[in-house]
Amino acid sequence: MKILLVNNYHYLRGGSERTYFDVSNLLKEQGHEVFYLSTINPKNKEIGSHKYFVKDYDLSKKYSLLKKIQIFFRIIHNFEAKKMAQKIIKEKKIDIVHLHNIYHHLSPVVIKVFKKNNIPLVASLHDYKMICPNYKMFNRGKVCTKCIKGNYLNCLKDKCIDDSYVKSLVLIIEAFINKKIYKKIDLFICPSKRQKEFFIKAGVDRKKLTVLPHFFETNNFNNSNEYQERDYLLYYGRLSREKGVDILIKALADIPNEKLLIVGEGEDKARLKRLVFDLGLGNRVEFNPWASGDSLTRTIKEAKAVVFPFIWEEVFGYTLLESLFLNKLIIASNIGAVPEIIDNGNNGILFNIGDINDLKDKILQIKEYKKYILLNTKKSILKYEQKTYYQNLMEIYKKLTNKQ
Repeated sequence: MKILLVNNYHYLRGGSERTYFDVSNLLKEQGHEVFYLSTINPKNKEIGSHKYFVKDYDLSKKYSLLKKIQIFFRIIHNFEAKKMAQKIIKEKKIDIVHLHNIYHHLSPVVIKVFKKNNIPLVASLHDYKMICPNYKMFNRGKVCTKCIKGNYLNCLKDKCIDDSYVKSLVLIIEAFINKKIYKKIDLFICPSKRQKEFFIKAGVDRKKLTVLPHFFETNNFNNSNEYQERDYLLYYGRLSREKGVDILIKALADIPNEKLLIVGEGEDKARLKRLVFDLGLGNRVEFNPWASGDSLTRTIKEAKAVVFPFIWEEVFGYTLLESLFLNKLIIASNIGAVPEIIDNGNNGILFNIGDINDLKDKILQIKEYKKYILLNTKKSILKYEQKTYYQNLMEIYKKLTNKQ
């Protein structure tokens, strides 16, 4: 089967790119022809053909007014991406297109091209962008579902995008324009049941939604080396407000001598460092830059427990699977997809969302939890096997292409 994978980025930037590359490798291993439509970046992985890549803009940079206007229209309708989409389907005779994240960079205009040429479209949902202009359903420190029924003006009223009326207005316009385009997609893959529930509430046809959790690629982690456990708690991942790391820091303030290692980068790092200073925890909380490979494996295995204090509707949770695979005790908040991965009291511990006292109580009982929970951690990721994922994905592809 000839499969086109479409994603904004062709380098490992986050969870969506991890899925994009894992699926790519899996499909190629099974003998399929895989092609890519993405953007040009010096960080790009040198796999497959870059022939159909388009120019990109770093949206975090400052530009002149004229350039901002150009970028705005490119977000709405990327003519270069449209041209490349037309070119690749003509030259490669694609059987099916699998979309990942395409907004802002490639733009949903590519959807129109594929549907005009009667090519089946499946999209993996990595966030809530289709039903929420800021893609997180999170604003002002809490979950927000005001826009999921299409009431996007709430985003402008609440300045959901970087606390800016202008940026919020731009993404509201984008949301209104693209709402009809997204309906052209044949099937949406949700990595969790919880995410599917929100899209049904938003009015997406439930027949177009299916749940298929991401698979866990064990080759990404070397679990052969043994490391001696050290006396620290660990949070690793993106440092942004919705990850709730401040909840963990505040809980730590009431537990004498407890140490915490925070590994990651993000826009919330400076605020978290100030909080550590204000609470007088400088000698007990350490910040390390993002790590990967053997360095990250060692950091996880040496922790006495890993804590994920999320306060948003987490879509999936690769970090949870990683920690389970490395046989670590997990303490995580009971929100989003987390309880679909962590069975409270069986392979990990859940605490009430944002509840500092509940988290503190759970941390104080770590020794007791380890007596029985660590027996069930590693084996609980068996349902995220590559083989099962591939079989389910092929059923989706074959149904849409009528190829048995």
